[in-house]
Amino acid sequence: GAVLLGAVEAIGGRVGYSPEAMDPVDSSRNVAAVRSALPEDDFHRARVVGAGLSRDDVTAVARELLGDALEDHGTRVVSSGPR
Repeated sequence: GAVLLGAVEAIGGRVGYSPEAMDPVDSSRNVAAVRSALPEDDFHRARVVGAGLSRDDVTAVARELLGDALEDHGTRVVSSGPR
């Protein structure tokens, strides 16, 4: 979660996207949920890692997370290939 938060801030920031501005209620709630699940140092380090990822890396991380989550619910993820 914290890795993806860092990636969204870094990549989104380059194109003018701000999660806080787009969704001030849920954005703050989501960040708080991730922050509360990790020690502060781990949260900070994970966000820094996320900020350094390329778009392709972020896509791979998200697909892996979605695949794991969906498989836990009996759904198989099929990749449509590179975009």
